[in-house]
Amino acid sequence: MEENSISPWPDGARSRLLRVIRQLPVLSLVCVASVLGYLVTFLWQQALFVQAFHWLTFVPFHIEGSALRFVPYEVVLRTGELWRHVTPAFLHFSFLHLVFNVAVVCELGRRAEAVEGSIRFAGLILVLATLSNLAQFLLEPTPLFGGLSGINYGLVGFIAARRLSDPGETRWHVSKVLLTVLIASMVFLSIGIGEPVGLNVANGAHWGGFVVGLAIAWLVPRRRPGR
Repeated sequence: MEENSISPWPDGARSRLLRVIRQLPVLSLVCVASVLGYLVTFLWQQALFVQAFHWLTFVPFHIEGSALRFVPYEVVLRTGELWRHVTPAFLHFSFLHLVFNVAVVCELGRRAEAVEGSIRFAGLILVLATLSNLAQFLLEPTPLFGGLSGINYGLVGFIAARRLSDPGETRWHVSKVLLTVLIASMVFLSIGIGEPVGLNVANGAHWGGFVVGLAIAWLVPRRRPGR
């Protein structure tokens, strides 16, 4: 007797997903890391994954009673835990925070990886994450922060500058409405407009990523066709 196995993934959807992963491997990895980071953050809040969360924050911490005690930043440099400059980008403190950031990074990141290539895009992501997280820590030395926003605003700056310097590349033509909304929200949130309603944002990461993205776009030559 023959049984028909029904796959939860339709063949068309599965093939499209695999094609996207092959074409945009770095962006796919960023999205997966963000989902995993959200799960670790959520489970830490449930006191299940404290140790995993501890390894992803900008500096280490330990728990004394009900308080968190953070280790000085110098310890991170002395012990060589340099991954901490990147990993906060993948921590998200709410599902809405995760969905919004992943949606933005997909819209912007797919363009950057397609034009610049996966290796250059990976380097861009690492630099944006490192410097935006460092900017956030220097502005507000409370190391319990996270999210892709620094990378996203870095991509906003990078794409806006590339659009001006390389107008013939149509993949840089992101919706002006989207860019305007993102930049306007960065400006308004930086003056504390969201704090009365409990919306605390990482302004250092936003502005740091944006400025670094602009600088990289202007200083690093665009990728030559075929390379």
